[in-house]
Amino acid sequence: MKIVLIILSLLVSFSFEIAAQVVVKGDDCAIKGKEFYYFLQTDANDSASYQISIVGGHFDSSNIHMLSISKSTLIKVTWDSIGVGLIKVLSNSDTVRKLIFVAENLDPGYVLDNDIQQTIQKDKTTYLFHCSEAKGAHCDPVFTYQWQQSFDGVVWTNIQNGQGQDLLFDARAVNSTIYLRRNALEVKSKTFGTSNIAMLIRITE
Repeated sequence: MKIVLIILSLLVSFSFEIAAQVVVKGDDCAIKGKEFYYFLQTDANDSASYQISIVGGHFDSSNIHMLSISKSTLIKVTWDSIGVGLIKVLSNSDTVRKLIFVAENLDPGYVLDNDIQQTIQKDKTTYLFHCSEAKGAHCDPVFTYQWQQSFDGVVWTNIQNGQGQDLLFDARAVNSTIYLRRNALEVKSKTFGTSNIAMLIRITE
Protein backbone atom coordinates (compact mmCIF):
# COMPACT_ATOMS: atom_id res chain seq x y z
CA MET A 1 0.00 0.00 0.00
CA LYS A 2 2.83 2.40 0.87
CA ILE A 3 4.48 1.68 -2.48
CA VAL A 4 1.23 2.54 -4.31
CA LEU A 5 0.92 5.82 -2.38
CA ILE A 6 4.54 6.74 -3.17
CA ILE A 7 4.00 6.02 -6.87
CA LEU A 8 0.79 8.09 -6.90
CA SER A 9 2.59 10.91 -5.12
CA LEU A 10 5.36 10.86 -7.71
CA LEU A 11 2.83 10.87 -10.55
CA VAL A 12 0.98 13.87 -9.08
CA SER A 13 4.28 15.70 -8.58
CA PHE A 14 5.38 14.91 -12.12
CA SER A 15 2.05 16.12 -13.54
CA PHE A 16 2.35 19.37 -11.58
CA GLU A 17 5.85 19.97 -12.91
CA ILE A 18 4.66 19.53 -16.47
CA ALA A 19 1.77 21.92 -15.91
CA ALA A 20 4.11 24.43 -14.30
CA GLN A 21 6.52 24.51 -17.25
CA VAL A 22 4.70 27.53 -18.65
CA VAL A 23 2.65 30.13 -16.77
CA VAL A 24 0.60 32.90 -18.40
CA LYS A 25 0.70 36.06 -16.29
CA GLY A 26 -1.51 39.07 -16.89
CA ASP A 27 -4.85 40.69 -16.10
CA ASP A 28 -7.92 38.46 -16.42
CA CYS A 29 -9.97 41.47 -17.54
CA ALA A 30 -9.44 43.34 -20.82
CA ILE A 31 -11.20 45.99 -22.90
CA LYS A 32 -12.28 45.46 -26.48
CA GLY A 33 -9.98 47.11 -29.02
CA LYS A 34 -7.20 47.93 -26.54
CA GLU A 35 -3.76 46.35 -26.23
CA PHE A 36 -2.88 44.23 -23.19
CA TYR A 37 0.42 42.62 -22.25
CA TYR A 38 0.86 39.05 -21.00
CA PHE A 39 4.05 37.40 -19.78
CA LEU A 40 4.58 33.76 -20.72
CA GLN A 41 7.03 32.34 -18.21
CA THR A 42 8.75 29.06 -19.02
CA ASP A 43 11.18 26.95 -17.04
CA ALA A 44 14.73 28.21 -17.51
CA ASN A 45 15.90 24.63 -18.09
CA ASP A 46 13.03 23.80 -20.40
CA SER A 47 13.94 23.26 -24.07
CA ALA A 48 10.39 22.64 -25.26
CA SER A 49 8.76 24.64 -28.04
CA TYR A 50 5.42 26.27 -27.34
CA GLN A 51 2.68 27.28 -29.72
CA ILE A 52 0.48 30.19 -28.59
CA SER A 53 -2.96 30.78 -30.06
CA ILE A 54 -5.46 33.54 -29.37
CA VAL A 55 -9.24 33.17 -29.54
CA GLY A 56 -11.19 36.43 -29.71
CA GLY A 57 -8.16 38.63 -30.37
CA HIS A 58 -4.85 38.97 -32.21
CA PHE A 59 -1.17 39.68 -31.57
CA ASP A 60 0.29 43.19 -31.80
CA SER A 61 -1.24 45.40 -34.49
CA SER A 62 -1.44 42.59 -37.04
CA ASN A 63 -4.13 40.01 -37.65
CA ILE A 64 -1.97 37.09 -36.45
CA HIS A 65 -3.68 34.64 -34.12
CA MET A 66 -0.84 32.14 -33.55
CA LEU A 67 2.92 32.19 -32.89
CA SER A 68 5.66 29.93 -31.52
CA ILE A 69 8.14 30.54 -28.68
CA SER A 70 10.89 28.54 -26.98
CA LYS A 71 11.54 30.73 -23.91
CA SER A 72 9.86 33.25 -21.61
CA THR A 73 8.45 36.14 -23.58
CA LEU A 74 6.12 39.13 -23.40
CA ILE A 75 3.21 39.17 -25.83
CA LYS A 76 0.86 42.00 -26.74
CA VAL A 77 -2.75 41.13 -27.52
CA THR A 78 -5.62 43.23 -28.83
CA TRP A 79 -9.04 41.77 -28.01
CA ASP A 80 -11.58 41.97 -30.83
CA SER A 81 -14.89 41.04 -29.25
CA ILE A 82 -16.78 41.43 -25.99
CA GLY A 83 -17.22 38.28 -23.91
CA VAL A 84 -14.64 35.62 -23.10
CA GLY A 85 -11.31 35.39 -24.91
CA LEU A 86 -8.67 32.68 -24.62
CA ILE A 87 -4.89 32.42 -24.59
CA LYS A 88 -3.87 28.80 -25.27
CA VAL A 89 -0.28 27.59 -24.93
CA LEU A 90 0.43 24.16 -26.40
CA SER A 91 3.56 22.02 -26.05
CA ASN A 92 4.32 18.36 -26.68
CA SER A 93 3.47 17.52 -23.07
CA ASP A 94 0.83 19.97 -21.94
CA THR A 95 -1.79 22.60 -22.80
CA VAL A 96 -2.23 25.71 -20.67
CA ARG A 97 -5.32 27.88 -21.06
CA LYS A 98 -6.01 31.34 -19.66
CA LEU A 99 -9.50 32.81 -19.95
CA ILE A 100 -9.74 36.56 -20.49
CA PHE A 101 -12.98 38.41 -19.80
CA VAL A 102 -13.36 41.21 -22.34
CA ALA A 103 -15.50 44.25 -21.51
CA GLU A 104 -16.76 47.01 -23.79
CA ASN A 105 -15.20 50.45 -23.97
CA LEU A 106 -16.44 53.10 -21.58
CA ASP A 107 -19.92 54.41 -22.28
CA PRO A 108 -20.14 57.48 -19.99
CA GLY A 109 -23.91 57.71 -20.32
CA TYR A 110 -26.09 60.36 -21.95
CA VAL A 111 -28.61 62.96 -20.84
CA LEU A 112 -32.06 61.73 -21.88
CA ASP A 113 -33.75 63.45 -24.82
CA ASN A 114 -36.70 64.68 -22.75
CA ASP A 115 -34.35 66.57 -20.42
CA ILE A 116 -31.57 67.73 -22.71
CA GLN A 117 -33.09 71.16 -23.34
CA GLN A 118 -35.23 72.84 -20.71
CA THR A 119 -36.41 76.41 -20.27
CA ILE A 120 -36.32 78.35 -17.01
CA GLN A 121 -39.83 79.26 -15.85
CA LYS A 122 -40.83 82.00 -13.43
CA ASP A 123 -42.69 79.71 -11.04
CA LYS A 124 -40.11 76.88 -11.05
CA THR A 125 -36.76 76.81 -9.25
CA THR A 126 -35.42 73.26 -9.68
CA TYR A 127 -34.95 71.21 -12.84
CA LEU A 128 -34.29 67.48 -13.10
CA PHE A 129 -31.81 66.10 -15.62
CA HIS A 130 -31.82 62.32 -16.08
CA CYS A 131 -28.67 60.64 -17.35
CA SER A 132 -28.25 56.98 -18.28
CA GLU A 133 -25.96 54.78 -16.21
CA ALA A 134 -22.33 54.57 -17.29
CA LYS A 135 -21.06 51.15 -18.33
CA GLY A 136 -18.00 49.35 -19.68
CA ALA A 137 -14.29 50.04 -19.06
CA HIS A 138 -13.95 47.04 -16.72
CA CYS A 139 -15.36 43.54 -16.23
CA ASP A 140 -16.71 44.56 -12.82
CA PRO A 141 -16.94 48.36 -13.09
CA VAL A 142 -17.33 50.86 -10.27
CA PHE A 143 -18.30 54.40 -11.27
CA THR A 144 -18.21 57.82 -9.66
CA TYR A 145 -20.06 60.78 -11.17
CA GLN A 146 -19.55 64.53 -11.17
CA TRP A 147 -21.91 67.01 -12.80
CA GLN A 148 -20.50 70.26 -14.14
CA GLN A 149 -21.88 73.59 -15.30
CA SER A 150 -20.71 76.18 -17.79
CA PHE A 151 -21.99 79.55 -19.02
CA ASP A 152 -20.06 79.43 -22.30
CA GLY A 153 -19.62 75.70 -23.03
CA VAL A 154 -15.84 76.07 -22.67
CA VAL A 155 -14.99 76.63 -19.00
CA TRP A 156 -16.58 74.04 -16.74
CA THR A 157 -16.91 73.98 -12.93
CA ASN A 158 -18.09 71.21 -10.62
CA ILE A 159 -21.58 71.45 -9.17
CA GLN A 160 -21.75 71.06 -5.41
CA ASN A 161 -23.78 67.97 -4.43
CA GLY A 162 -23.75 66.91 -8.08
CA GLN A 163 -22.35 63.40 -7.65
CA GLY A 164 -25.46 61.40 -8.49
CA GLN A 165 -26.48 59.60 -11.65
CA ASP A 166 -29.13 62.28 -12.22
CA LEU A 167 -29.03 65.98 -11.36
CA LEU A 168 -31.62 68.09 -9.57
CA PHE A 169 -30.41 71.57 -10.48
CA ASP A 170 -31.30 74.68 -8.49
CA ALA A 171 -31.66 77.56 -10.95
CA ARG A 172 -32.53 80.36 -8.54
CA ALA A 173 -29.12 82.00 -8.97
CA VAL A 174 -28.93 81.50 -12.73
CA ASN A 175 -29.35 84.69 -14.75
CA SER A 176 -28.50 83.36 -18.21
CA THR A 177 -28.54 80.16 -20.23
CA ILE A 178 -26.38 77.47 -18.63
CA TYR A 179 -24.84 74.25 -19.98
CA LEU A 180 -24.69 71.01 -17.98
CA ARG A 181 -22.85 67.72 -18.40
CA ARG A 182 -21.87 64.67 -16.34
CA ASN A 183 -18.39 63.19 -16.01
CA ALA A 184 -18.01 59.48 -15.29
CA LEU A 185 -14.90 57.84 -13.84
CA GLU A 186 -14.48 54.05 -13.75
CA VAL A 187 -12.45 53.65 -10.56
CA LYS A 188 -10.62 50.37 -11.22
CA SER A 189 -9.32 51.21 -14.71
CA LYS A 190 -9.20 54.99 -14.07
CA THR A 191 -11.07 55.50 -17.35
CA PHE A 192 -12.82 58.85 -17.77
CA GLY A 193 -15.61 60.02 -20.03
CA THR A 194 -18.22 62.77 -20.41
CA SER A 195 -21.89 62.71 -21.36
CA ASN A 196 -23.56 64.84 -23.99
CA ILE A 197 -24.34 68.44 -23.03
CA ALA A 198 -27.73 69.62 -21.73
CA MET A 199 -29.01 73.20 -21.71
CA LEU A 200 -31.09 75.15 -19.27
CA ILE A 201 -32.27 78.16 -21.24
CA ARG A 202 -33.20 81.52 -19.77
CA ILE A 203 -35.29 83.55 -22.18
CA THR A 204 -34.71 87.26 -21.74
CA GLU A 205 -37.67 89.54 -22.33
